[in-house]
Amino acid sequence: MSRENLVNPMLRLPEAELSPLGDGPPMRVWSGVTPVGCVLLHDVGCEPCAGYLRRLRAAAVLSGKEVRAVVCGPGQGPAHLLVAEPPAEALVLAFADPQRTMTAALGLPPPAWLVADRWGAVLVQRSAGDTHDWPDPGEIADWITFAATQCPECQGEAY
Repeated sequence: MSRENLVNPMLRLPEAELSPLGDGPPMRVWSGVTPVGCVLLHDVGCEPCAGYLRRLRAAAVLSGKEVRAVVCGPGQGPAHLLVAEPPAEALVLAFADPQRTMTAALGLPPPAWLVADRWGAVLVQRSAGDTHDWPDPGEIADWITFAATQCPECQGEAY
């Protein structure tokens, strides 16, 4: 395992509440109930990020896994990011992060992805790089499944 693949065991998703794109009250990216996948996307006009969000929504409908998309930057995101039909709208929630709270807390600039357990502890994080080298959405779903099947008596207590 290379050093860049190691995650600091103390790394956690921030407690800050972000506003969903579109409408709705601010909320935390992670629920405290189930593991969550999260992608950090560029701001307005980044077509590779928008395209990946569309792929995530299509895959989420098939896998039933929840993913959070965070648009990092001052804008609210392009209009086509706001439109999601059920059931994708419930599975892939998109948030605005104009203050870049997630990036600052994680030290991970967009584009990037991560999976955290139900307590917000980051299990895996990766940069998609300048070339937007995103993983297959199934890889994120597999990590979420892995996080969900860990021993509930032991998980989180080692931190």
